[in-house]
Amino acid sequence: MDDFYSQKELEAKLADETLRANALAAELEAMRGSPSWQAVELMRLKGKGAQKLAAVFRSVAVFFLRLVPGYGLRSRFDKNGLLRAKEVIQASKLFDPDWYAQQNSDAAADPATHFLQMGAHADLDPGPLFETGWYRRTNPDIGTQNPLLHFLEVGAGEGRCGWSTERVLTVQKPYFLDCGRALTAASNQKSEQAFPRMRAGQRVQVFANSKGNSFFLHIRDMVCRGLAQAGVAAEIADETTPISAGATTPIIIAPHEFFYLGAGVKLVDDPILSHGICVNTEQIQTPWFARAFPFLTKAAGILDFCVQNAALVADMGLPVRFLNPGFLANDPVLGLQDKLPDESAIQSFGDVILGPPPVREAALNDRPIDILFVGAQTPRRARFFADAASVLADKKCVIQLTDMSRPIIDGGGVGVSALAYAGLSQRAKIQLNIHQGVLPYFEWHRMTWHGFWHRTAVVAETGFCAPGYKPGQHFFEDDLEKLPQLIDWLLKSKDGGQELERVASNGYRQLRVQAPMGQVLADIFQIEPSQSK
Repeated sequence: MDDFYSQKELEAKLADETLRANALAAELEAMRGSPSWQAVELMRLKGKGAQKLAAVFRSVAVFFLRLVPGYGLRSRFDKNGLLRAKEVIQASKLFDPDWYAQQNSDAAADPATHFLQMGAHADLDPGPLFETGWYRRTNPDIGTQNPLLHFLEVGAGEGRCGWSTERVLTVQKPYFLDCGRALTAASNQKSEQAFPRMRAGQRVQVFANSKGNSFFLHIRDMVCRGLAQAGVAAEIADETTPISAGATTPIIIAPHEFFYLGAGVKLVDDPILSHGICVNTEQIQTPWFARAFPFLTKAAGILDFCVQNAALVADMGLPVRFLNPGFLANDPVLGLQDKLPDESAIQSFGDVILGPPPVREAALNDRPIDILFVGAQTPRRARFFADAASVLADKKCVIQLTDMSRPIIDGGGVGVSALAYAGLSQRAKIQLNIHQGVLPYFEWHRMTWHGFWHRTAVVAETGFCAPGYKPGQHFFEDDLEKLPQLIDWLLKSKDGGQELERVASNGYRQLRVQAPMGQVLADIFQIEPSQSK
């Protein structure tokens, strides 16, 4: 596993350098189109006299740049500006004064002031996660602005990441291979703010944006029904629903969409978050997590589908719990579907697939789809399917790589909906899991709700640990380049077919036994019995 981790470090370094090169290339292209660049270039071409004039032009430009706060060795803040900036970075949880003072001995007296006036200019990091120099290099358009302040006030909302893939790999390393340690960190957190609790009979509104991804609407409904199982009076809500005076602890699903679409934008400054819960669905290295981050820091509590994310967020001092996607009997979306919904993405599949599926307990060999993959289109996934084409060619595959630049809406013609995905999963022998990028997280939503739930065998690229599930017992796992051979063996050999049945059944049983949704939420919120008689 050490070799695997070292390989991931190298892959992360390459991904970060590629991102930086692309940013610099874009910045250079923009500069070449600017009037000042063209003027200097024209002067350069006109001979030595013009070159001297160009040098004067550059000197004047540098003189004016030095008047910009942050350009010189010491950023210039007036008293009120410094106080406000300190409040912003300290509230963000990305500035860790103890860590910063430990790294910079001359900052012990006033770490925040040191960082704002000197440290940021020297590309010193404010804490273990945020990378000052990396953010500046990958966002050259910010010029001399303080990178952390830019991220918090502008960049996060634009989906600009504040940390490299390599940094995420470093800070989460203790948790990637040790689930027990990650769970402990997520429970024994450093937050001074107690995690919200609930009681039976309490009214709770669960929000998701109606203009957003259909998968998030399904997560909202699942959380709502799970809370109801635990005795809480949960109500389905969206961005247009009035916030009820009688309801407490509002729950916001996918804040990276909820506060950016439609009427959700109007709720950005609403006090809903001061006593609300945010449910994060995004991996920490993505622009979607960056968009969610400002809202996570304002929430009374956070639920995260990834145990490694939950551990890291807890280390930052935020109130968080790991949300293990649980099982709910008779779910209308994940329940057996006799007919797939009429969606453009699946209309051409034919009657064998679109027709009724075999019962869940039937042999996997009776299912019409050999291999199913539904996920965001990324270069890594595209390369895998291109390289594996010769092995997949003689198999019945449904592979949906979706452009995630806009939400997947039921009937919207982009990708498949949550309902269609569940129906396809019920008709598939293998649910394939290829990581979107270098960081090999256990993709909970795909593997549990669209794999284990339907007794579909999950075949995953080697990844980091997941509480309750073990490779070889509940799912198959191998390195990316070896997956085609593993798939071939599972589908074509007698021994492979027997293993496929065994592991699929184990995963199905484990989900039902270890993670009933009502109990998962009751444990998280320590739901107390109603006091009324």
